[in-house]
Amino acid sequence: MDLLPLIDKVESSKTIIPPEYVAKILEIKGCFSSDPICSKVVAIAVQNFLTNILNEVLDIIPGKPVTILNNKGKDQKLSLNMRDLAGALEVLGVKVEKPIFYADKPLGSEHK
Repeated sequence: MDLLPLIDKVESSKTIIPPEYVAKILEIKGCFSSDPICSKVVAIAVQNFLTNILNEVLDIIPGKPVTILNNKGKDQKLSLNMRDLAGALEVLGVKVEKPIFYADKPLGSEHK
């Protein structure tokens, strides 16, 4: 099996997460490689995982009302809340728990 086409594809691909950042995180966690393609492959995998999560959220959202942040033509941005994200992550096998320091109500709302 010839790996050169795959390596060329990895080298030419653009990632959202900089491979240098991924390499630093991997190094902190005890994984080190002098080959920059390794961190680029991990960056591509992380990007794919995040894309899958966000697509899952979009599949969950259609039945719910959503806030459209920018309604100018095709460039619409949806508001992502933690409840929808947690639901999508749960489908993918990741359990999200609300940290104890998150308030259920905005600060100062108890006086109104």
